[in-house]
Amino acid sequence: MSVIDDLLALQAKDEQIREWIKNIKEIPERRKSASETRDQYEKQISDLNQGIERAERNIRSIETVIESLRADIARQEDVRSNLSDMKEIAAMGRQIASLQDRLDSEEARLAKARETLEETRSIISETEVLLQNESDRISDELAGYNRDLVAYHDREQAAEKEREGLRDVLDTPEKRRFLSYYERLGKKFFPVLVHVEHSDGNLCCGGCHMRLTASKNQEVQRNALLIDNPVNMKIVTCDYCGRILY
Repeated sequence: MSVIDDLLALQAKDEQIREWIKNIKEIPERRKSASETRDQYEKQISDLNQGIERAERNIRSIETVIESLRADIARQEDVRSNLSDMKEIAAMGRQIASLQDRLDSEEARLAKARETLEETRSIISETEVLLQNESDRISDELAGYNRDLVAYHDREQAAEKEREGLRDVLDTPEKRRFLSYYERLGKKFFPVLVHVEHSDGNLCCGGCHMRLTASKNQEVQRNALLIDNPVNMKIVTCDYCGRILY
């Protein structure tokens, strides 16, 4: 195999390794996202339960007011039943009517509060079902992420071992300068080796897509003729990004 083929094989393996590492780095964020979804449901249920506590306190408060109004009306009725003066009876009647209006209003409030309470309880029941379903799904999802993490680590380690063999092929006196340049530039750009591309009649770098000179293309073509003679080959690079051209 030519030095370019050897470099391309190494680059392909590095691409696999980069993909496994990327997947490994993404797992914690995926776990976090799944856990946050479950936390949102739990918070929603907690907020609803707090709402129920407030609603129950409000209902008890309204019931206390209603009991007090009913007692006031009953007392006023007793007083009115013992009156003989028509003006006093009429005045007492107005007071009772006013109390009754307040009672009717409070009873309407109580009915609305009880209705809201039942609606909230219904929402909690539905949300608890959703939470259970989500918890089961998220548990399965998290278990899957754990399995994936182990698999990605195994694949990455296997790829690293395979890379060592590919690197050894290039770690020879006639090819080592290509390997050194590849590894040095690979810390900054990837991929390192790129095709010369044809775009609108121009020759361009396959990495940064900047236009190449005719002389640069001639160097690439000369390298192609010397493909089996790495000692006489030149490392032809893009003048803009430094990638190896072939």
